[in-house]
Amino acid sequence: MQINTDSVSKQIYSLIRQDILSRKLKPGDKIDTRGIAEANGVSVMPVRNALQQLTTNGLVVNRERVGFFVRKYSVQEVKQIIDVRKMFELYCITNFFDRIDLGAAASLLDLLESTDNRATLELLDSKIHKLLVYASENKFLIDEYEHMDALFSIGIYGGKHVNTMAAKREHIDILKAILAGDREAAGKHLFSHLERAQIEIIEVVEE
Repeated sequence: MQINTDSVSKQIYSLIRQDILSRKLKPGDKIDTRGIAEANGVSVMPVRNALQQLTTNGLVVNRERVGFFVRKYSVQEVKQIIDVRKMFELYCITNFFDRIDLGAAASLLDLLESTDNRATLELLDSKIHKLLVYASENKFLIDEYEHMDALFSIGIYGGKHVNTMAAKREHIDILKAILAGDREAAGKHLFSHLERAQIEIIEVVEE
């Protein structure tokens, strides 16, 4: 009987992704495929599957006959990634503002205002930005955004330059503007947030 390794691969994918985003695995590091398999009590196959998916998503590079490495990004590439993120999110908040789930926005605001825990704030960060894109109800747009989600997270996790509390304040401003029905203010707060985040991410990449 053939064993389905999809669920195992997804778990390994999440573990490696988090190690990369938290910079436990740094740009240029070789990824120990066999070591990861042994540490998690699995065969090499699901680890390789996970690494192939991370390669597709842009976090890992597969060098033939050498192995898998954490991908390095230049400052110019980081700027281009942020430009793509602006394209998605600013387009959505402008064109689909009236479709944003206000119940979800209110819940996220409550969670945001009730915590200063960095790990929790990092999780909320992703949910807040996805809320804007999901309002489009456009499967193709959402799929493309999800495909680049890992790249959008570069620099958010780890790095001494990351100001989690500044991001918290900016997210609160965005959500309050959404709940007040102020499309223009929400868009301005989002743009300012992404501009400041770009500076931080570049500093992290340059570490």
